[in-house]
Amino acid sequence: MSAIDGKWSITIASPIGPQEGSIDVTRNGGALTGTATAMGSTVDIENGRLDGDRAQFTINMTRPMPMKMDFDLIVAEDNLTGATVAGSFGRMTVTGQRA
Repeated sequence: MSAIDGKWSITIASPIGPQEGSIDVTRNGGALTGTATAMGSTVDIENGRLDGDRAQFTINMTRPMPMKMDFDLIVAEDNLTGATVAGSFGRMTVTGQRA
């Protein structure tokens, strides 16, 4: 089991206020798969990869509006830190804790 495997509660510091969600991820070699849930929508993690403690993946949210989000996160024990680039909103800070 990888240090990232499992469910995480995440917060994205968006321009309209903190956005809460979760990710549920599994590592298979250097690949990362799973789902992301926010605002009543669950989508698949795409292009996921894990290199050491660095996780990178893309999600395509459908609500409240269609938006591609590219995540770049660092795993440190039971915490995640990093950022996402989200459409026209640009780069936003992401924090998370193991759920």
